[in-house]
Amino acid sequence: MQLGTSASFSVANDGVTPYFYRWYHQGAPIADVTAAVLNIANVQQSHTGMYHLVVSNFYGTATSKAAELSIIPEPTRITGFVLAGTWWMRRP
Repeated sequence: MQLGTSASFSVANDGVTPYFYRWYHQGAPIADVTAAVLNIANVQQSHTGMYHLVVSNFYGTATSKAAELSIIPEPTRITGFVLAGTWWMRRP
């Protein structure tokens, strides 16, 4: 992911409803996220790390495998021009 973009984690499950969802980031529960989809708007460095989900119903509990969210730095853009045989570079 790049900084400022959106990320989404989701799960598909099968069984007897109702389902209860609890998302975790770095092992800590994420407050107020109790749906099958976890949306993260405006991804920041603090969002990096491992995420997993615990789904339960009246018959039991299942824990997902962990998924990692990491930040990919934007590539540096370099523009340049040749002036009298000399290479000049500038960053935008």
